[in-house]
Amino acid sequence: MEASLNQRAKEILDRAMHDLKQVNESGGWEVFGHGKKIEQMRKPSDVLFLIRGVCTIPLDHETVKAFIEKPENRPKFFNDISEVQVLETLSDGPQITHNVIKCPPGVSDRDSVTVCGVRIDDEENIYIAERSIDYGYPAQDGKVRVDLHMSGFVIQPVGPRECTLAYIFNLDPKGALPEAFVNVVQKKQAKVPGIVRELLKGGER
Repeated sequence: MEASLNQRAKEILDRAMHDLKQVNESGGWEVFGHGKKIEQMRKPSDVLFLIRGVCTIPLDHETVKAFIEKPENRPKFFNDISEVQVLETLSDGPQITHNVIKCPPGVSDRDSVTVCGVRIDDEENIYIAERSIDYGYPAQDGKVRVDLHMSGFVIQPVGPRECTLAYIFNLDPKGALPEAFVNVVQKKQAKVPGIVRELLKGGER
């Protein structure tokens, strides 16, 4: 008997949350950039590179969570995402979304269908994980459907009005990409926590 959508989504998110926590705590990262108090790291993976960016934000962790978890805010801090559509909100809270990813001239645009959920552990660390899911949403004309292995935030409180924000990214683009473009994508993804910080400091909610 085929598992229900809620069951499949829960299983995917359970694995995604486990992987997110494990990767965030793992070693072996190569620092490949610094900028505006953000550390940019990467290490090889089966699919291109595994990317991680970390910064400190002078706001409480719940405020940061509330901003990040809104699907409509994704294009604000993911500069390559031009459109987000919520396809379904599941009974226990996770959302399934369709995301359009803009690529430069000469590279086909991408899209993804993902499930995103939030978990909080006993130490009040917040995990926001997103991973591809087979939802049956049709492929879009002219776009390549990617497999998002991991897009996740870890928000850790370090004081009453301060938290650290880590972002981890790993994606199969489904097709060869120019090396120069891959390098740009890596740097942009590692800068995401810094973009979130600047948006929040500027009053975005």
